[in-house]
Amino acid sequence: MKEDPFAESARETLGWAAAHRNALMGAIVLAAVIALAAFGGWYYYDQQETKANVELGAALRTLSAPVTATPAPGETETYLTTQSRSQAAEKKFQAVADHFRHTKTAEMARYMIAVAHMESGDNSEAEKRFKEVTSSSNRDVASLANMALASIYAGSRRQAEAITIYKSLIDHPTNTVSKPEAQMELAGLYAESNPAEARKIYLQMETDDPTGPLAQLALSKIAALKK
Repeated sequence: MKEDPFAESARETLGWAAAHRNALMGAIVLAAVIALAAFGGWYYYDQQETKANVELGAALRTLSAPVTATPAPGETETYLTTQSRSQAAEKKFQAVADHFRHTKTAEMARYMIAVAHMESGDNSEAEKRFKEVTSSSNRDVASLANMALASIYAGSRRQAEAITIYKSLIDHPTNTVSKPEAQMELAGLYAESNPAEARKIYLQMETDDPTGPLAQLALSKIAALKK
């Protein structure tokens, strides 16, 4: 059985992931015709996931394509502006979401549509799209969307809404948004307005993992807080 790289990929590439469906038959089917029908259904799903991953990869390459008026030798995809690049990527992500709507990759594509809008500076549309993804049945994707939504709130002086999301993410960690990651964001939000609360969070992080790298990071953050 292949390992599902969904969560790991989501962490490593701007929060996106190319998910692979595990081709696991649940039980031995006694009748040959039923076995063939069941295999056909799983095979279709796995093939759909694979195709969706290929198209998602192409969309991600578009989103990371160079923005330049003078392409370097060998560069086949470049854009004059960040906005035009984001618009091109958004269309490709939308195609993945539309054509493979019942796959895990489609869920990530919907998240990346919001990311593309955010990249182009359209935070209003990004916020709308992230909100839609927060209701995803895939908790890993939903938590990524919540994390991004909280960052939009924090950047638009809606700290109370951001704090609510961060606290929820701390209480309900996932493969893509860990408790320490959410704690770090919340403490960073508190750093200016409520340094005492930020200090409390950093100290909790240090207590939770006293010998790990997060402890050292938390202590360095404490040292930088206003006295």
